[in-house]
Amino acid sequence: MKKYKIFFFAVFVFFLIFKFLNNKYQKYIINKNEEKGFCTSENKYLTDEEKLRNLKADFLAIEMEHWIRAGREGFNVYDNTMYISKFNFNNKGEIIKVISTAKLDKTFEDNMGIVAVATMQEYYDNKDCKKDKRRCKDLNENKNNLKSLWTKDNRVDINYLKSLPINYSVITYGRTIYPLSSLKKISNSNYSIEEYSIDKLCCDNKEILKSIKTIDLKMIGNMKRMKEGEKNYSTKEPDLNLDQIDGQNIDNIYIMKLYENLALNEPEQIQRYGIRMSMASLRKDIYPFVRRILVTACGTISEEEQVFNSSETQSGEDVSLRKRNKLY
Repeated sequence: MKKYKIFFFAVFVFFLIFKFLNNKYQKYIINKNEEKGFCTSENKYLTDEEKLRNLKADFLAIEMEHWIRAGREGFNVYDNTMYISKFNFNNKGEIIKVISTAKLDKTFEDNMGIVAVATMQEYYDNKDCKKDKRRCKDLNENKNNLKSLWTKDNRVDINYLKSLPINYSVITYGRTIYPLSSLKKISNSNYSIEEYSIDKLCCDNKEILKSIKTIDLKMIGNMKRMKEGEKNYSTKEPDLNLDQIDGQNIDNIYIMKLYENLALNEPEQIQRYGIRMSMASLRKDIYPFVRRILVTACGTISEEEQVFNSSETQSGEDVSLRKRNKLY
C-alpha cells in the first residue's frame, strides 16, 4: 500500500513539474513569436487592418472588465455606462457643433447619436436573473432599447466591438469621448487614440432634471440662509457668450466661479451651463489629449499596460476577465 502511495505521489509531482515547464515553454514561444510580430493565438501574421480591429475591441473591453472587478472590490460602479455613437467626433469642431445644437427635450442618447450601450445596471440585473429567475426583469428601459454591449451570458460582446465602424465614437460615463477614427499606428507595437471631455448637462434632459432636484434643495437651504442674514444665492444667469470661452482665460474654473452662488432652476439655464463647461474643456490647449497604447502582435493591449487604469489584475468567474499586469 505504501508503495502505491509513493508511486502516485511521484506521478503527481511529475505532473506538476511537467505543467510548470510546459507553461514556461509556451510563454517562451509566445514571446519569440511576439518579437517576430507573429500572432500566436490566431496562428498568423496580422495585417494592420486586422490588428486595428482587435485593438478597437480590446480597448473598450478592458474598461468594461475593470468595472466588474471594481464592483467586486466594493466600489460603486452601478451607474457606469459606455455609449457607442454613430457620430465621428474626430475634432473639437464636430463635437462643439453637436452639443451646441442639442435639443432640450431629447435624451443624451438621441442628441449624441447613440446606437449601443453597456450599463453596469444591466450587468448586475443579468447576474441576479441567472441566480434566480424570479428576479429577472425587462432590461430594455436600462438601455433605452439600444443594442447591448453585453452578451446573453453576461460577457463583453467582443465580436460586436470588433465589427464597429471605424468612424464611430465611444463615450464613457457620458463625458469622455474617444473617436475610433483617431486610432493610429505609430510603430508595430505602439498606437495612439485621441480623447476629449464634455459636461453631460449639455445634452441630457434626464441629467438636467436630476440637477434641478438638487438645486431645489439648494433653494430650500437658501431660504434658511436669508433668514439668518447670510449671503443668499442669486437666480440671475451670468451673461457669457460661447465665443468668449477660449479655455485659457475663460476656462472651467472661471465658469464654475461664475455659477458658485447661483441657484438656477430652469432647464434652459442648466443646459447652457453644461454647454459652457463643455466649450471651456474642449477649447483647452491639451485637447485632443493623445493617449499612447502598447499593443501586441495580435492587436490586443499589452499585459504590461493599462489604458484606462494604472494597474489591474483580472480574475474571477468571467471568461472575459483576463489577467493584467501592473505597469506603474
